[in-house]
Amino acid sequence: MQAECVTQSYIGFSTQRIMTPNKTTFAALTTLALSASTVLAQDKYSSGAITWDTTTNNVWATSSGGTYDQPFVSGNNAIFEGTPGTVTLGEAITATDITFTAGSSGYSIEGNTLDLTGGTITQSVGHPTNVTHTITSAITGSPAVNVATNTAYQGLTFAPTSGTVTLGVCTVPSADGSSDKAGLTLDGTTTGNTVSQVQYNGGRKYGSVIKNGSGSWAVGNVVIGTVQINGGD
Repeated sequence: MQAECVTQSYIGFSTQRIMTPNKTTFAALTTLALSASTVLAQDKYSSGAITWDTTTNNVWATSSGGTYDQPFVSGNNAIFEGTPGTVTLGEAITATDITFTAGSSGYSIEGNTLDLTGGTITQSVGHPTNVTHTITSAITGSPAVNVATNTAYQGLTFAPTSGTVTLGVCTVPSADGSSDKAGLTLDGTTTGNTVSQVQYNGGRKYGSVIKNGSGSWAVGNVVIGTVQINGGD
C-alpha cells in the first residue's frame, strides 16, 4: 500500500506527516485501474476475398456494408458479410469472435494460425438454407462454435492443412429430423485436432457431426442426433 506524504510548514522548520489510505480507498483505486485497462473488442466487417493481416487498410469497416477502409486490430471481432470469398491469413491473427453473416456459402479462411482464446466462431444465418463456410487454418484458444438452426443443412467445416485445431463446446442445433441437419464437419489432413463437446440447445437435437478426410480428431461428449464417419480417425 502506498502512503501519502503531506508536508506542513511552520516558522523556521517543516514537518512531514504520513497519511495511509484505508482499505476501502485502496480497493476502489485498484478496481478503477483494472477497469481502465480493460478494452472491449470492436466489431470489424469485411466482404469478399481478402488478405487478413493487421496492416492492410482497405479491408475492414466499422459498420455493416462498409466503407471497407481500415486495417484489422488484434483482438477485435471479425464479421464476414456480403459476397463470400477466400480469406488468406497474411500473418498469425488474434481475434475474439468470428461471425459469418453472408447469406450464401463460400467463405474459406486459409493459412497460418487463428488465436481465438475466449472467443466464439458463429455461422449465424438460418435463412436461406444450405449456407456453409470452411476454415482450414490452425486454431488455438478453444473457441466455442455455434451453427444457426434450420430444418435444412447449415454448417461449418474445420479442415486444417497444417497445424492443429482446438475447439471448445460446439452447439449444432436442428429443429427437424426429417431433412438434412445443421452440421459440424471435421476434416483436414493433420493429427491432434480436438473438440471438447458437441451439443444442442433447447429441443433442437437433430444436428450432425460429420468426419471426413485423413486427419484425426478427438471429440468429447456428443449429445446430438447423428454422427457420420467417412474417413480418418
